[in-house]
Amino acid sequence: MAYVELSGVSKSFALRGRRGSVLKAATDISFRIPAGTTFGLVGESGSGKSTVAHMIAGLLAADSGRITVGGRSHAEGGRAERTAYLQQLSIVFQNPFASLDPKMTILQIIAEPLLAFRRVARRALEEQVGTLLRTVGLSAEHMHRYPHEFSGGQRQRIAIARAISVNPRFLVLDEPTSALDVSVQALIINLLGRLQAANQLTYLFISHNMGVVRHISSLIGVMYRGRLLETGESETIITAPAHPYTQYLIAAVPRMGPLPDPSPAPAALAEETGEGCPFVARCPRRLPQCASVFPGARTLGSGQTVYCHLY
Repeated sequence: MAYVELSGVSKSFALRGRRGSVLKAATDISFRIPAGTTFGLVGESGSGKSTVAHMIAGLLAADSGRITVGGRSHAEGGRAERTAYLQQLSIVFQNPFASLDPKMTILQIIAEPLLAFRRVARRALEEQVGTLLRTVGLSAEHMHRYPHEFSGGQRQRIAIARAISVNPRFLVLDEPTSALDVSVQALIINLLGRLQAANQLTYLFISHNMGVVRHISSLIGVMYRGRLLETGESETIITAPAHPYTQYLIAAVPRMGPLPDPSPAPAALAEETGEGCPFVARCPRRLPQCASVFPGARTLGSGQTVYCHLY
């Protein structure tokens, strides 16, 4: 059963100084995340991944479509329903140097959601924060320090402690390792894995790094310029990518050995593709209809869903 479900979700932004022009940050996004699993949403910068994350987390309102977490919708019902929706989830942001208030102690930072959702009495606050810090591999003594006294990896552990403080069932992880060194990335990924196994958490893991996504995700969705182009099980997407853009992403993952022969460069096309496939200008296998019509979903024998006229 899906714990998180998106159906036809879209979001556009008006462009400043260009009357009537809009940026389609996400168009008709649909996918499901079963309870206790990780869905990796991958794509280049600007593909719309974070916009999707922020809509799920309730930080942005979708223009259309429906988002449910645990059967609840942020956009439906009154204040009590929205509060119940938000209590199910937390978000960890990309930059640990910007996501923690420099004027607050670690105690104040982690205590904020606990107090907002009335999850602990003030007299038990320090004990609870200390337990959370130990859970993410830090010490209770750290709670009286400020963010500038910690490394990037330690700050991200603090952000994770804040995120799990209210016992959410679902975490939105918006590129939580991209600002960290490779060795620190591995520590954070392993921490997230342990927390998921111990608490049966459901994750949306957003990244531009296909290698990291493969390691942590059981399902993968591939986005490009606001469109979802392919979804499926992690190993299927990695070993048998269907969409040319997914193939491009996987070919870009660093590996040992000789470089593969480059794909033939497509003839020049204007970047503006209207309602067609957003990857058409870069696709070496494009068909005439790719420039004008975005394809419907095709379910392949391998179980993956691909939006491509080649199938």
